Amino acid sequence: MVLNFKKSTAYLFLITTIAGTGYYYGPEWKELFFPYKPCEKVITYSIDHFDDRFGITKEEFITHIGKAEGVWEDKMNKELFVYSTTGTMQVNLIYDFRQQTTDERGEVGGVINIDTQAYMNMKVKYDALVSDYARKEKAYESDVTIYDKERKVYDAKVEYWNRQGGAPSKEYDELTQDQGTLDEKAEALSQRAKILNTLSKNISSTANTLNELVDKLNIKVNTFNTIGGSAVEEFNEGEYIQDENGERINVYQFENEDKLVRLLQHELGHALGLEHVSDIDAIMYPYNSSNKGLLSVDDIQELMRVCSQPS
Repeated sequence: MVLNFKKSTAYLFLITTIAGTGYYYGPEWKELFFPYKPCEKVITYSIDHFDDRFGITKEEFITHIGKAEGVWEDKMNKELFVYSTTGTMQVNLIYDFRQQTTDERGEVGGVINIDTQAYMNMKVKYDALVSDYARKEKAYESDVTIYDKERKVYDAKVEYWNRQGGAPSKEYDELTQDQGTLDEKAEALSQRAKILNTLSKNISSTANTLNELVDKLNIKVNTFNTIGGSAVEEFNEGEYIQDENGERINVYQFENEDKLVRLLQHELGHALGLEHVSDIDAIMYPYNSSNKGLLSVDDIQELMRVCSQPS
């Protein structure tokens, strides 16, 4: 076969030029002509935008990202992500209405918990007052009944001796003694009636306080639900973006640090190329609704599909 020298020379020049250009211009050109497979290239990331209104430090944020890396790296038994101040993928902590809503919801929730405890304490006090009042009222009414009977007997004796023109000395002394005893009982019953009246007022006051707490709780629960209703489905907690401006992960909202780590696990999964899965407990489920921080079977299958590794 006769080799076309001109064509061969041109082809060799093209290959040489491409190789030289790739070497000269660095990894970007190399990746254009010799792209990496998913999970083969370590993704370097840096922190770009960081808002301290989330209540964590930048160092803590980096630590949480490191924890999130581990769930994927441990399964692959290799380093997939590395933090660097010059990392190509930016990770941003952006405070906007989403976290503000979460913070307000948390504040209202805390107040609800406080008021709920106050209500429960007041309810215990109210129940104790009602129980004490019922016991004392029952005893009081029983003693009033006994007093009324004794008073009738006494009045009958006085009336009898009055009809007789007066009681003999012995009977007169007994009636005088009975009168004194009845007067003492009447005074004691009067004091007990005052105590019952005070207890009744305390019960009424406590009941009013309970009703006020219930009203406050209802208002705050409604506020809590309103805030929650505006937050649940209307926005995402975070996102992974790859466009002409490069790669970045934006974190907008999290309830606690465990939820933050789980959110970062999810977005780092997208950075690896993973898609959403249907298992509600999976890291790659579309919503951060589960509390589980370990890979599910669906997560592992998606990871192996993307990374082309045997399970």
